[in-house]
Amino acid sequence: MSNLDTAEGVTKFLRSKDASLADIVSTASSLLDDLLDIYLPGKKLFVLNLLCDRLNDKSNGKFGKWKFDINVWKLFIKTWEELSHDKLEREKSIQKLKIIEIAVILLNQSHDNEVLEAMFQFLEILLKESHIEADENLAVQLLKSFIEHKDMLADQEKVLTWTELVRDIYTRAALKLTLEGSKKFYNKFFEECGFSLIRFLLESNQQLSSSIVEELLIQRVFDEESIQYFQSNLERALKKQEVDAGILIYLYQITVDQLAAKHMKICEETYSIISSKYPSLSEKLLSILASSNNTISHEFIESIYKTEIADKNFKDLNWAMVKYIFEIDSELASKKSGFLFKTYQSHFGLDDKVLPVGKVIVDGYLKNRELVEFFTKIWPRAIKRDELWESDSFIDKVAETVKSFSGKQLKNVIETCYSLELECHRAIFMAITKGLTSSPVRLVEAVKPTLLDQNEYFNSKENFWGIRYYLLCCFGKEFSIPDRILKPDIDLYYHYTVFRLLELRVITDYSKSNQEYFMATIKDHLGSFTKMFRRWLVIFNHFFDRETLSKLLALAHNQIVFNDVFFEQTKLTTALIKFILDDIVERVPLLHKIPIVCFNKSQKKKILNNLMELDLSKEVLETIKYMLLQPSLLSKLEIDSSNLLKLLKAADRNTRDIKQDIVKTVWKNNIQQVKREDIEDYVLDTLANVNKHLSSKEAHVIDAPETELALIILSNTHEEVLTQGIAPSYAELKKNFTMYCIDNLNKGSRKSVPEIAWLIRALVVCSSDTLNYEDVKVFLSGLGGRTLSDKAIQSAVFELICQTIPIDYRGVVYVLSLFTALKSEGTPEYNCLVDFLKKVATNPELFLQVYQFFVKSLRDVPVEFTGSFVQISCALLDATTKETNSAACNAASFSFFIDTMKKSDDDDMILFILSNLRDLLTSKAWMFNQYLLETTFVIINRAIRGLPDLKKQEDVYILASQVMSHILLYHRFKIATRHHLILNVVSSLLEPLANGRTQSTALSTNENAGAAYARLLSNLCEPIERVGDKMTHLTTSANYFKKILRRHLPVLLSNYIHFSLKYTFSRVVNDAIILGVYSIFDVLSQAELRTVNASLDYGGRSLYKTLYNDYKDHGKWKDN
Repeated sequence: MSNLDTAEGVTKFLRSKDASLADIVSTASSLLDDLLDIYLPGKKLFVLNLLCDRLNDKSNGKFGKWKFDINVWKLFIKTWEELSHDKLEREKSIQKLKIIEIAVILLNQSHDNEVLEAMFQFLEILLKESHIEADENLAVQLLKSFIEHKDMLADQEKVLTWTELVRDIYTRAALKLTLEGSKKFYNKFFEECGFSLIRFLLESNQQLSSSIVEELLIQRVFDEESIQYFQSNLERALKKQEVDAGILIYLYQITVDQLAAKHMKICEETYSIISSKYPSLSEKLLSILASSNNTISHEFIESIYKTEIADKNFKDLNWAMVKYIFEIDSELASKKSGFLFKTYQSHFGLDDKVLPVGKVIVDGYLKNRELVEFFTKIWPRAIKRDELWESDSFIDKVAETVKSFSGKQLKNVIETCYSLELECHRAIFMAITKGLTSSPVRLVEAVKPTLLDQNEYFNSKENFWGIRYYLLCCFGKEFSIPDRILKPDIDLYYHYTVFRLLELRVITDYSKSNQEYFMATIKDHLGSFTKMFRRWLVIFNHFFDRETLSKLLALAHNQIVFNDVFFEQTKLTTALIKFILDDIVERVPLLHKIPIVCFNKSQKKKILNNLMELDLSKEVLETIKYMLLQPSLLSKLEIDSSNLLKLLKAADRNTRDIKQDIVKTVWKNNIQQVKREDIEDYVLDTLANVNKHLSSKEAHVIDAPETELALIILSNTHEEVLTQGIAPSYAELKKNFTMYCIDNLNKGSRKSVPEIAWLIRALVVCSSDTLNYEDVKVFLSGLGGRTLSDKAIQSAVFELICQTIPIDYRGVVYVLSLFTALKSEGTPEYNCLVDFLKKVATNPELFLQVYQFFVKSLRDVPVEFTGSFVQISCALLDATTKETNSAACNAASFSFFIDTMKKSDDDDMILFILSNLRDLLTSKAWMFNQYLLETTFVIINRAIRGLPDLKKQEDVYILASQVMSHILLYHRFKIATRHHLILNVVSSLLEPLANGRTQSTALSTNENAGAAYARLLSNLCEPIERVGDKMTHLTTSANYFKKILRRHLPVLLSNYIHFSLKYTFSRVVNDAIILGVYSIFDVLSQAELRTVNASLDYGGRSLYKTLYNDYKDHGKWKDN
């Protein structure tokens, strides 16, 4: 390090084998920064060349370790950037760098993510600013090393960037290949990367990068020009190595997804290649192939049939494979499935595996149009062989096929089935009748005579209840059932049949004995309650007694869908409430499902009393609050104030708010009925208890339940509704509570900040007529600066001062000054200031005096108080009345808004101004003379011009368009001669929606902004009739406005065409505003249309013609 005072010494040191890497990097950095007192021409290129040489070193020596050092890469990037002025020389030097080989080494050997991050950063720079030379071998090595790299960064965004870099380098290398090279490259890619890419997709948590990796895999492996090499490469790869089952399944899934539509042969051969080495995967692979819904060759599936079915013993069959084989080939299902129905018996214990196969076979007969044979020959023989084939599940599957018959076919099937052996009848006719319930009407009508002719036969068999039920569903009263067979039974379909007869009013009673049999029957059908209640809800309500309903609900309440239809059933609803009361601890959640109007007062009383005895968890409290939505005024909670105190006393941080809400609700409910004698006694008793506490020595505790109850009472009582007997006690409470708060505030030094905030807020809520300003000044003077700096206390104090301060000139100016000072810290409530100024406005002279004083101060507003002054201006505008004669002051406020918007880019301030103007245009319409309306135009234009500098561009734009719409809707008659100004604003609002402007906004693709502009155009072009217009002339006011507007609209239409050609509108925005543009055409006459056409150039006229034709096709009103 001692020879760094000469160029030779520095260069020698930087090339040194003995110096430490850290010293070399530090010296090189100092050299670049001109911190060494030497003259070395080309020093930057020297450092770059040195770094290239050292990074290219692949040895295990000292120089070979340079590439693993983060500081080397930082120096490399720095050197590259320093040479940005000499790109030609930089490019010559960098071509020596074997960057891809270096990247491969780092990915294989380094676990330092900082080094990898720096390397990829430089790789990205080279890809953008230079050229990376990579042949197919290097590109494949890079891809393989990247996807196999362990300890990948957790930052998915960065890994996504790296993945895109590797993909781009690989893709560029792939583009250079010849056809011969393509085969070689494909083979190498498949061998090196194929399985590794899939492993990355299966095991990596890099979701953002997965789509790129999968896309790369699909593009390379399943490329149309190279797919011919796929099977040979897969076969070769499986011979060389063992591959995880998950990888092969994933590969086959992609193969089927990509190739099944065009290259099913490859999918079939791929199945054979994989299954030949891994037979255990055959089932999964075949399921993937079956789910592709593409045609699979009969030869292929027949070969699998031979292997998996024909060559195996019955008990050795893989039933999942059998299912997939028959699923794929319906011909095999119908022609080769006979062995199943002939051989299988339930004692084999394979029902759960064999039944799905049977269902697939049914589908096979359906697809092959051989259902007649199945119904008349195959199924009857199967039923005789084993009971599985007459199970409900199999019958349901067969029933689904009935609707595919023609009327003639089904009629023949039914007639043939009559002649079959009796043991087959129940299952076959059950399937036919059930299937008819979801069949076309024409099919039902076609077989009606054939079925009804056998009425007596269907009523003669004991186990035909299901058939009888479905015949009733299909034919109603046309199918008759004799009373003699309607004897209680444990067959569920017997009860369904009776329910259907009740529904048809054939019978009118469901006996107690029937109900008992039904309850015994449904214990074997506990999973059917949802379906049962959906179908028979009304029957349960009308024909079951209360005891049975309670038992039924006990079994079914977890499965019932409680909806409006359920709660229309009075008996069921009453039974449900009784069921809940029987064990309310476990059934509290059910109460929320019952509409509050379904409870009577007696039920509410019982429920509330029971709930109050439980552990008052949040769930129970929510339920109490729900039950009080409609009061009973009978429960202990509602008639005994001590329960309210208990509730407040037990409140903790998690339940305080909800308990206070309950107490408020109870009090409000009682006050609404205060004229009732018992309620009046309750209110008087409550007031007396609270007054007694406030007068006692125990009243020093701030959060005592009595003080909380006092605040709730005072903040939720309107004095005008109180009776003469209650009013004195209520007045005493106000007085006592005010004194209680003041006494505690005078001891402010002993109180915590939250306690003081609570006390002041309490005074704000309830002491407007029991507290004077002098008392407020006294206790405020005793509060420390730390206390008064709390924002919650500042806000409460401001509200209290607004309530108590004398309303005179000095007091009002003080309030405005206080608001200005506090608002700069974001504390006081704007609405509180508005309410205060409205009180001031009752004295017009005082209000005008204050307003004039404020306007004078607008000439030079400090920046930090601008927000406060804007809000005060808006509050004064909101509070002004006709009697205050403040037109000049109002104009000054509007001018202040313009000046503020010129100087500020505060989104919230601009939104506040626009929002208030929008509201004032309707609430204070009398305020807006022509001058103020024109000033409002300026404010809108100012907001639009400032859009590029704002963050909330959409909100500002929509509000500005709404302000303009309000002017057109409510003040058009005042600006009838100012349409040139209106059109100027409307054109200004159009411009931000256009693409490609110098000062662009985020609105050029904003659908909401486009819709707002379309509404504005609609309001502009479709004037409304003025209410109260006297029709003393032939032209209506709407037509009068259209006539004036017609002269100016051509300019707006030309502007739209100009912006469309010069900047263009995005599809989203143009689709939104085009309806508004059509409304312009509605107003223009042929003369104006010709004027527009004459003002346009060739391109403009072409677009104009297209617009007008679209308007005639889609936008113009047509009477037909």
